[in-house]
Amino acid sequence: MVLKEDLVSIVMCTYNRANFIRQTIESIQAQTFTNWELLIMDNGSTDNTKEIIDDIADERISYHRFNSTSTGRLRNIAFGKARGNYIALMDSDDLWLPEKLQKQINLLRENPEIKFSFTNSQDFIGDLQVVHTLNQPTTGTAIQNAFLPMLRSELFPPIQTFLFDKECLAVCGRFRETRIFNDYEFIGKLCYHFDAAILYEPLLLRRLHQTNSIHIYSNELAQEYMEAVRLFKKEKMIEASLANQLLYTTAMNTGNVYLSQKQWQKAINIYLAGWQHKPFSIVPLKKLLKTILHLVSR
Repeated sequence: MVLKEDLVSIVMCTYNRANFIRQTIESIQAQTFTNWELLIMDNGSTDNTKEIIDDIADERISYHRFNSTSTGRLRNIAFGKARGNYIALMDSDDLWLPEKLQKQINLLRENPEIKFSFTNSQDFIGDLQVVHTLNQPTTGTAIQNAFLPMLRSELFPPIQTFLFDKECLAVCGRFRETRIFNDYEFIGKLCYHFDAAILYEPLLLRRLHQTNSIHIYSNELAQEYMEAVRLFKKEKMIEASLANQLLYTTAMNTGNVYLSQKQWQKAINIYLAGWQHKPFSIVPLKKLLKTILHLVSR
């Protein structure tokens, strides 16, 4: 039975996803839970995204076009427009399995004290060829606080799987609008303040392709993650020792990416930044020397 108050507002930001967005929308239309609205927030697409959406006859779908801005700002605007008591987030190149929303709604109804849910996810290429599952196990459910497991990379909750009570926004806040992406900070605050209803069944399929944000904006995503961890440390959401370890590890990994891209100065800067979080380690010194040798031998 669908309760009248259970309206899900799905927020989907998009930019030049004409090749994928119809299939994504069709996966939403195929949901067994039908009481939803889809707010498509177009971040200034220059392809035929709008024409594709206009061709889809579904009064539950609304299209909103903006000049280029941050994903956080688009989502915050959508939150203000959302009529549902639940909010879900979706990317315009991924797919939901048909029972995704219904299973999450059912789990939240069974646990009325829980304010949000997320599911497992699988990555695919081409014609639905699954290449990776994010979390183990792949069956069952759990009710737990996911904040520390997420920080320690023991649990990977993709934002496209989240379904949360709109009232959560009053507690955890909205998206920061100063960066291209701010997923990690938002997810972190939601997981910190509220226990999660977790579905380990993979109900999201994440499409892997060359124009994924993780490929184009990998450095920005790393910086966003580090900024979020520093904020969690400042607001005493995590112990300083854990924050320093996370910042150190991320700095070393990001420095290695810069090194592979021959961005010598960026590599030096982030290795130095990482050293501040673990000053007695000789690893940053070795990496700095390696980078400087590359730089002077050019």
